[in-house]
Amino acid sequence: MKTKRLLIVVTMLCLLQSTKTFAQTDTLCGYQTAYNWLVQQDSSYLNFEIQHVENIKRYRNWKALNAAVQLPPITGSGYATSAIGCPKAKFIVPVAVHIIHDPTDTSLGSGTNISDAQVENQIEELNKYFAGQSGGVNTGIQFCLTYKDINGNTQKRITRRGDNLTTNHLPSEIDDVMALDKLDQTRYLNIWVVKTILTDGGQDIGVRGYSTMPGRIDVDGIVVRYNSFGNYNNCSGCNLASPSRGNTLAHEVGHYLGIWHTFQDSCAGNDTSDCALKGDRCCDTPPMLQNSGCNYSSNTCHNESPDEDDPIENFMSYSSESCKTSFTQDQADIMHTTLYTHRSSLVQPSWLAQVSSCCNITATFEATALQRCSGDTSAVYFSSIASSGRSYQWFMYRNDTLIDSSGVSGNAVYAWHPSQNGMYTIALRVIDGSDTISEVRSNYVQRLDCGTPLASPYGNWYFGQYCELNFKQGGSVISGSCCTTLFWGIY
Repeated sequence: MKTKRLLIVVTMLCLLQSTKTFAQTDTLCGYQTAYNWLVQQDSSYLNFEIQHVENIKRYRNWKALNAAVQLPPITGSGYATSAIGCPKAKFIVPVAVHIIHDPTDTSLGSGTNISDAQVENQIEELNKYFAGQSGGVNTGIQFCLTYKDINGNTQKRITRRGDNLTTNHLPSEIDDVMALDKLDQTRYLNIWVVKTILTDGGQDIGVRGYSTMPGRIDVDGIVVRYNSFGNYNNCSGCNLASPSRGNTLAHEVGHYLGIWHTFQDSCAGNDTSDCALKGDRCCDTPPMLQNSGCNYSSNTCHNESPDEDDPIENFMSYSSESCKTSFTQDQADIMHTTLYTHRSSLVQPSWLAQVSSCCNITATFEATALQRCSGDTSAVYFSSIASSGRSYQWFMYRNDTLIDSSGVSGNAVYAWHPSQNGMYTIALRVIDGSDTISEVRSNYVQRLDCGTPLASPYGNWYFGQYCELNFKQGGSVISGSCCTTLFWGIY
């Protein structure tokens, strides 16, 4: 499976199971069938991996040059990972869940028409896994089961539909099931829960779920089998297979946010010179072959230095659910890259403030402009998500020297004007009782001498959505509003 290097295709977590139980040793995958179907639909998907890998390189280079930028520190005892509570993280991703149940399961909680409690259990488990509470790193990413639409209307984001597509065939019905009850896929992570996932020939080989990568707006999201959606150990009365620990969704969200299987390209990426360029492009996941079961002493690749055991505890392996517990920092960096670039529309503060009823304790922020010309005296407005009872403090640095700060206030919006030419680092600290979370963006805003745009019909580049690049003698100037949140610090 890892001989294919194309992220934009649907990637599958396919572990053998019966209707009620999972086999613990054998692993199957329908990746190739799904891949062929997607490429047949749109060959431009082949360009995504090139873009994604380049973005990863630039993000890592930027992070190395700006060592002060880390995951937001989370302090205090109030840390929460509930589905509808107050998750604290660098990124909050809004989620909508669509139950596509057997038409005969008309009662809520019966059979494939799983209960709200089971859905909330799964999102809570997902948040625990991404917070590193079962092991590994805190990825700084949390998920919120949203309860509001764009107009502020309260509407529970668990939809239900009895439909024969609950028996989902791959690959021919990928787009059919993802068309049911979907919300804007540039704004929500849509998850469809189905009865079973079969091959186009009608065989049930135990596929638990599959996910798309960014690149096709109309076919985008995650499909999971109903009895793999939640943690059997702590979800009383839920319709789950006994081996399910809720990490099928963690695996698929990993793909959705741009990370590969740990066995990508088999044993490629075997030393420090190429581990970030080959395989899963993570130097902290030793290379391995496709695996199954839960063999902690497994070591299937011996060409790396040092020679390490397989990372069977990693969510992106094909290990049994009982032994998958963690993501790594390199994997977290790739997911951050995706949320800063291809999936940035999911996590923009102005959007989250409109649609999410979760507390959204996050210090992520956006600005109305990333550049100001020296003759422009208008302010740049920085905004985070306003939450009742929380305090905000903004800091402005130039050449690593603090030059201005807002003081502590209940205002999540701050207007500020750079007084000198140069690059400015902006930081935000959000205070919630004894808890504090912060975000630092190095060299985020620039004031410069914009000069006079070149007098040529070919002097400017227009990228759409009011974004353009104006050329002048000796440089260029970003103009417009769409460039204020994408690719910051990367391009």
